[in-house]
Order: sequence, then structure tokens, then C-alpha cells
Amino acid sequence: MLAAVQALGKSSRDGLEEALGQVKDWNFLLHTAIAHGVFPNLDHWLLDIGPDIAPREFLHEVRGLYKVHARYNLMKVSELIAVLNLLESCNITAVPYKGPVLAQVACGDIALRQFVDLDILVNRNDITWVKDILIAKGFKPRYSLTEKQERMHLKNAVEFTFEHPRRTMLDVHWRFAAPYLGSGPDPEEAIARRVPVQVLGKTVYSLHPEDNLLMLCQHGTFHAWSKLGVVSDVAHMLQSQASWDWSGLLERAGRYGLRRQFLLGVSLAHELLRAPVPMEVIREVDADSSVVNLRRRVMRNLFVIRGEDLGFVDITSFYLQSRDCFKDKLALVFTRLFIPSVEDWRRVPLPDSCYWLYYLIRPLRLGLQGLVLPLLRRVQSLFRVKAVHNHH
Repeated sequence: MLAAVQALGKSSRDGLEEALGQVKDWNFLLHTAIAHGVFPNLDHWLLDIGPDIAPREFLHEVRGLYKVHARYNLMKVSELIAVLNLLESCNITAVPYKGPVLAQVACGDIALRQFVDLDILVNRNDITWVKDILIAKGFKPRYSLTEKQERMHLKNAVEFTFEHPRRTMLDVHWRFAAPYLGSGPDPEEAIARRVPVQVLGKTVYSLHPEDNLLMLCQHGTFHAWSKLGVVSDVAHMLQSQASWDWSGLLERAGRYGLRRQFLLGVSLAHELLRAPVPMEVIREVDADSSVVNLRRRVMRNLFVIRGEDLGFVDITSFYLQSRDCFKDKLALVFTRLFIPSVEDWRRVPLPDSCYWLYYLIRPLRLGLQGLVLPLLRRVQSLFRVKAVHNHH
């Protein structure tokens, strides 16, 4: 049903009418659409063809929720523009991506996308300055890091998250994804290639369409394509351009170590949402058994397993299969197992003089969290089943 809601092209209307006619639990449909980040499109289609099919009370509820959602997005655009103006006044170039700018670029309407926070990309050399500027304006880093932790965070992570008592959470990125998932588009090149876009009458800058598409495929892989919304972002991005340099995209994806992630993203958009992808690219997908297996895995679990329910072993296995070469796989395993992160620092605060202990703490924590605790839960479950059986 939700895939029909998101599907692109004129032929989707008949399929949607048929799918709506088979809905038995309208509340479940609404909650699932929200959970998968495709609620705005559900409202759009219900407004168009729903009155003859969906219950009137349900339509009224959806319309009310959509108005709240649209006001929220409008408010977030104002906050984003305020941050961009602030940084511009300090001669810092910041490029917003995802969030409302992606909604405008890919969907043509800031209300046609769900998002929670705001994301901007800045040059790595500007990040300390940006941090000081935001703190002076009342933003607060989500995590308090020591000097050593901050250096390692800048080396291995991708963003600083800032909170504000009266504003949306802001993620300031200096790269698009963790190095273990591939380098992705070069941040400085992406900033240099930025293109202007009109958002509510204000000119802001967005990623170049090709950089946007590559970023979205890497972003979807990071989340194991666990929500239809991330597939929808790729589909709408593909639809937004009259033509693409597919050979150039494949060459760049290969250079960045994202070939499989790119092929997976566009093939999911094509398979699930009828996004326009040429047959020569689909043949590249079909020729790579890892991409085919990953696509099958995503489609099998999409509406069954939530992304947050994927354990460390499952998500690492997914990432491994998405990497292009053996060297990349080794680097991924080493980083995931041994390189400390914010989660380790948060759980076990240590002074910088004892930082080396984190290289022992992390694998121990992951082993306990990913193997021992699930095993204990499994044993407890078996004992409960046995106790119920003996009782009867």
C-alpha cells in the first residue's frame, strides 16, 4: 500500500485506488506511513482520490495532521535560513542538505517530506569556528567531549549535533558519512559545486544533483534502507532531473567506494517506486550478486524489521556486503570493532590520560551488547516457555 502511495508515474493511480480499496485498518496505515517517513504523500493521494474510498473521520484526521506537519516544516525553514544568515555574516559557507531543501529540490514542495533535524555541510577547517559561533547564539553541543575525544571525533565521525531550547536540533557536518562506509562525495568539492535553489522566496544553496543522489544512496545504506522514506528520497531525486550522466555517476561512485551502495539505492527506487533508471544500469545491478542479495534483503525486511531493531552484527553484515572491495571490508570491521565513538565515551567517561582503555572497552561493550545480552534474553525466553509448558 505505502509503495503504491510513493510510486511515481501516471500508472500508479490505478494501483493506488485498488490498494486503498483493500485497506482494513486505516489507523495502522497512518501510523506506518508516519513511521516510514511518507506521511505527506499519503495525505496528498488521499486528498485526490481518498474521499470516495477512505472513511470521512480518517480523512479529517489525516488532513489535520498534515496541517501541523506543514506548519512544522515552515518553521524549520525559517530556523534554517536564520542559521545560514548567521554563518554567512561570519564569512562561512554552509550548504544545507536533506531536510526542507531536499524536499524543495526533489519534490518541489517543502511540505512533501518528513524530517526531524536540520543538516548543513561546512568545510572541515571551519568547524571549530562554527561551533564557537553557534554556542555564542545559545546552541549547546549534545555531547561534552574532552580535548582528545574531540580530536578523534573530528578524525573518525561526521558531525557535531547542537541543541537549542527553542529551536530544532542542528547537525553540522564536515563529511557525509563515516569513512568505513566509503569516502562519499568530497565535502570541499561538494561545497564548491553547490547550486542555488529558491525556498520560500529566499535563495539558498543545495548540493549539486549528482552529489545529492550519491549522498542519498550512502545515507540510505547507513540506515540499511529500513524505511520507505529513504528509498522515496532517491526516487524523487531521480525524477527531479530530465536526464542524468549515468556513466559519470557510476565512475564517481566507483571512485568513492560507493558503487554497490549507488546501484542498490537506484535499483530499490526503480523496483519499489518505479523511478526512471535505464536498463543498462539495471543490468549492472543484476550482474552484481551482492547488490541483488542486499536488495532482496531490504525488500524482505522493509515492513517487518525496524532499523533500530537491527543489532550490531546484522547492521555490520549489511555494511560489509555493501562495500566494493576486500580492503574496504577489512577497514570497516576494524573500525566498527575497535575505534571508540561517542557511545563509548558517554557510557564510560575517562580522562584523556586513560584514553587507551577505550580500545579495550569498545570490543568488550559490543560483545556484551551484541552477543551476551541477546543470548541471555534468548535463554530467559526458553525458560519462560518451559515454565508455562510445565504449568499446563
